[in-house]
Amino acid sequence: MSNKYAYTKQDVEKVFHEMEEGLFASRTPGADDESVPKMLVVVGVEGAGKTHLLNELLNTSRYSNYVPLYEPEYRTRHPHYDEIEKHGVVYAYKQTEAFVRDLGAMIFEKSLEDKYSIIMEAGLETHEFAGFQSGEHACLYEYEVHVIASKKDFAHVSTIVRALDSVKENKLERFVSLRDIDAGMANANAVLNAFEEACSKVPGSEITLYERNFGTDKKSRMICRSQCTKVGELRPQPISNGSVSVPVAMNQVRIEYESGAVLFGVYKAFSDIADGAIFHRYGREKMVLECHAALAGTLHLDRKDAELAVNNLYSYILKYAIR
Repeated sequence: MSNKYAYTKQDVEKVFHEMEEGLFASRTPGADDESVPKMLVVVGVEGAGKTHLLNELLNTSRYSNYVPLYEPEYRTRHPHYDEIEKHGVVYAYKQTEAFVRDLGAMIFEKSLEDKYSIIMEAGLETHEFAGFQSGEHACLYEYEVHVIASKKDFAHVSTIVRALDSVKENKLERFVSLRDIDAGMANANAVLNAFEEACSKVPGSEITLYERNFGTDKKSRMICRSQCTKVGELRPQPISNGSVSVPVAMNQVRIEYESGAVLFGVYKAFSDIADGAIFHRYGREKMVLECHAALAGTLHLDRKDAELAVNNLYSYILKYAIR
């Protein structure tokens, strides 16, 4: 963070107290006769579609009593935001990143202290999540974890398209480097195991795996789902995709714990989807078309961001062009 836009702990506390009533007064800890508070977690690499899936879940209104740790609007609370936003939405996103993390941490602390249900987006690039299962919340919350797996190249192009759309619509977003996505893939084993283990400790908790690629029409398709039936056990559950139901016996992908031992882990299922390049012809053709369509959007960028986006898009066109 540039010293030009430095803020203090007191600045964060001031914003938190301004937001506190709006965040917590309309929500009730342990509402609806819940025996334990709940935590909704959507996890994946950048560009996998975490926000899109989260918005689909929130549309059900099941989570109206949950406290969101992050909203794009939180960034506008930065004490220097009026000055920051003059430099564009991409710049503003970058300069407010540390601030919203600190603000989110304060909201999380308050939610834990008073046992409010929580909504969390978790990026695999954040290695701190690898210790999630050992935090003070570990056995206090019932978890609903949604894991999204995407091919790395698909995820990277998705972040470019998302950023280009945001620039046109003047929404806060950033360009994600391939290095960030690589970091997420490198952390995936430790982070996913942590969330999986947390689910296995609290009966009623669930963990669900989705795939999102060109083959799913860029939508999140459920692959498998498991529930903690008692401490140390995760049992596979039937799933449905639209009008198609898949019973447990017919699903070759599963997440399963027995007496605390991992029989089938989420990371293996995740990596089977996410690892490697896009090989099938349909996906390769869609990748080339997606990159060509995105190139027009680079005309709206400043020179530095445009050069980076164009270079990345052309590199994928060359990689996936059908010869």
